[in-house]
Amino acid sequence: MKPKINFIVDALMFLCMAAIGGIGLLIKYVLIAGKDRWVEYGRNVDLQLFGLDRHEWGNIHLVLGYVLFGLLAIHIFIHWKAIVCLCRCTIKWSLVRIISVLAFVFISLCFIVIPFIIKPEILEIEKGNGRHSFNLSEKTLESDTLVTKEHKENTLFEVKGYMTLEEISVKYNIPSSYIKTQLNIPASISDKQKLGQLKKEYSFTMNDIETIITKYKKTK
Repeated sequence: MKPKINFIVDALMFLCMAAIGGIGLLIKYVLIAGKDRWVEYGRNVDLQLFGLDRHEWGNIHLVLGYVLFGLLAIHIFIHWKAIVCLCRCTIKWSLVRIISVLAFVFISLCFIVIPFIIKPEILEIEKGNGRHSFNLSEKTLESDTLVTKEHKENTLFEVKGYMTLEEISVKYNIPSSYIKTQLNIPASISDKQKLGQLKKEYSFTMNDIETIITKYKKTK
């Protein structure tokens, strides 16, 4: 019975590793990021496979990582006696063996725990200076007076990452299609998408949206 379980676990581990590697290559070379789509297709298109975009495939990639981690734990449990025996045969001196095992466990725990405790470096992005260029006439101002005036006008509009395009459209009476055009977001993207999610994909800031609203209000 044990050899069969071992075979099944190992087979599932191999499938998970193959899937993780394949999805990683898919995200990197097929469902390419927004900045690369301009080079490849000449415009910012929306790429999907089986109805899923690169972020949704990224979620599947993460889930498969969790599954692989669980299978690895089962694999270690099944082969624990063999692992201990090999460790003793490989490292003859008990003190060296204990230090090696503790160091191995410590390093492994660091890889798992560190992502949950480190803080990212926060870099401020100047208005209109993201990776994509927006068609905003206000972003090029001729004097500090105009910059200050625009900043005061933009503060009248509250734009948060948890808000959707639809909510911005209704709240400030501005067509969502106009916002998409200014931010180079494909028209096919749902208005119910949260700005925080779109921000990661299309590299804009909340200030850019505030500027777009200001521009639209001025034209009206």
